Amino acid sequence: MGTIKFTKFREGDTPTAAELNQPYDDLAAITITELNTKPNWATRAHFNQSAGSTLANEVFFFDNPTTTGFTTQSTNYVLVNSGGTPSSLTINRTADATHLLRVQTSGIIGDVICNDDGDGTNATASYNCIGMRLVVYYNDGGGTLTETIAECGYSFNRRSRLTNDTTGLDTAIWWRNFSFSGVWRVGITGRTIEKVELQVKVGPNGGAGNQADITRNNITAILIKE
Repeated sequence: MGTIKFTKFREGDTPTAAELNQPYDDLAAITITELNTKPNWATRAHFNQSAGSTLANEVFFFDNPTTTGFTTQSTNYVLVNSGGTPSSLTINRTADATHLLRVQTSGIIGDVICNDDGDGTNATASYNCIGMRLVVYYNDGGGTLTETIAECGYSFNRRSRLTNDTTGLDTAIWWRNFSFSGVWRVGITGRTIEKVELQVKVGPNGGAGNQADITRNNITAILIKE
């Protein structure tokens, strides 16, 4: 543990301003490292955590609680727009090269339509997959660019009750949770992170009329500042 030396003055002494200020000058000149500090010498409470502070991690959150599903038969990625609300999380922060963006999304897959689950070999069949991804939009000063942070896939196949009775038919269980996450390194100082979007597609091959359905969903992003 590093120490700052100071001089004890007795009655009758006449210290100069420089002598009185010396301990503070020495403290200002010290470099704080793990070698001269004790554990917990400073906690989060000691730092400025306001938005835009260089010392504060920032959390961003988007939530769409609608029960109205967004349906698509597109084999290219499109923005999820459940109930008319785009799944787009605004960030608009300029970051440094060492910063990380941690993103996560979760939601519900609704009442999908699967006319053809394919077998993985027929080029004309629509493969049994709902694709989803999180895309970051950023700007280095020359216009908006995009990059996929995380991507996942879920089956079209429904789940059904395992037990049957003689009074009726099986009841399909369509409503399923999805959840995935990823980490993106900013990489360039001065890069502006504009937003993160949740996108969905079916495929990869179309023509069968397969249809994805995404209802309530959310996106969480944490800008981690080193």
